[in-house]
Amino acid sequence: MRHLGGPKVERLGVLSSVRGEGRSSIATAMAFAQARDYGRTTLLLDADFDGPGLATRFGVNSVPGISDVVRGRASVDSALRKVGEGVTLMAAGEIGTAPSRLANELVASGLLSELQMDFEAIVADLPALLGSPSGVLLAEAFENPLLVIRADTTPISRVREATSSLQSHPVVILNGTRSSMPRWLRRFFS
Repeated sequence: MRHLGGPKVERLGVLSSVRGEGRSSIATAMAFAQARDYGRTTLLLDADFDGPGLATRFGVNSVPGISDVVRGRASVDSALRKVGEGVTLMAAGEIGTAPSRLANELVASGLLSELQMDFEAIVADLPALLGSPSGVLLAEAFENPLLVIRADTTPISRVREATSSLQSHPVVILNGTRSSMPRWLRRFFS
C-alpha cells in the first residue's frame, strides 16, 4: 500500500490484464486497508461494467448504482451501501447494453470528483484491460493504477500487451503466490 501513496491515495484503480486474476478481491482488500489502517472514509466503486459483482459479494442491492446516478435516475446517496467500518460500496447498477458508453458517461460526468469531496479515498474495481473497450479509459480516470497479475497463470505477453495501452506505469501486485517461508516469519517482511 505504501507504493501507492498509503494514506495519501485519493483514487486507486484496480485492474488486470484478463479476467480471473483476483482483481475484485484485491480492490476490496485495498478499500478495507484504507479504512482500517489509515482511518479514512473509503468508497469501493464497482466500475467493472463488463461483469460487475461486488453487490453480490456483499449481499446488497445492485441498483441503484453508478449507472443510475450517471444517467440521472438516482441520487448519489441512494446508491451508497455501507459494507464495513469506514467502507461504503457503490455498485455498478443497471448497466444496459453498452458498458463502454456507460464508462464514457462516467468519466465525462464529473461524478468521480463529486464523490472525492465526500470520501477520502476511492478504490475502484475496473474491468480487465484486454477484452474490454472501456478498461483503458477507466484506468486513466484514476491517478494510481494497480495491476493484479495471477501468479503462474497469466502469460507475460498478455501483461505486456495490457500495460502498453496505459499512459502511466502501474504498480503490480502478484496474486496467488505461495511461499515456503513460515507465516510467522513473513509478517516481519510485509
